[in-house]
Amino acid sequence: PSLLNHPGSEEEICLYNSIKKRLASQPGWYSRRLAAIKGVTEETTTGVHRLYQMMEAGSLLFPAINVNDSVTKSKFDNLYGCRHSLIDGLNRATGVLIGGKVAVVAGYGDVGKG
Repeated sequence: PSLLNHPGSEEEICLYNSIKKRLASQPGWYSRRLAAIKGVTEETTTGVHRLYQMMEAGSLLFPAINVNDSVTKSKFDNLYGCRHSLIDGLNRATGVLIGGKVAVVAGYGDVGKG
């Protein structure tokens, strides 16, 4: 069974259809791209755990850098990056500026504090 036959959202339907179309018109295209990858970075806890699982299983095909545990990520991006990106995301999604409004943000750790 192929993952491409079981999309879980509208976004996955679009993505999987695009992948299927490419595979039908240019077989081997993704395999050739995979061979050219020199490495990846991951900056989420979930993603890093998944990469460690893949490494232990021998299925990680290229080097991966764990950005999630770097000092700059934990002390800067989690605290200040979230503060900016949350407001920016709300502004873009709603078309409403946040300035002058009352809001409550609940969270734990540095990301929630941001």
